Amino acid sequence: MATETDLLLTQLERAFDRRSWHGPNLLGAIRGLSPEEAAWRPGTGRHNIWELIVHAAYWKYIVHRRLTGGKRGSFPLEGSNFFERP
Repeated sequence: MATETDLLLTQLERAFDRRSWHGPNLLGAIRGLSPEEAAWRPGTGRHNIWELIVHAAYWKYIVHRRLTGGKRGSFPLEGSNFFERP
């Protein structure tokens, strides 16, 4: 029988790369996006798509780490929350 943690981890994964009832998941939403499009900034002080994607990846990492008791500091980029990209 699956534990609550197992169920939460499954749902966390589904939000990123599994079929969703509400439409495209995150991976589907960015499929076909060019690096230039992801780096486009809609205005001064606004986040670009690249930063939003890294932000989502960071929080997926944090939630997964907290649920599994993983070690801190293993996210591949320095910093936290939002990571400024070009």
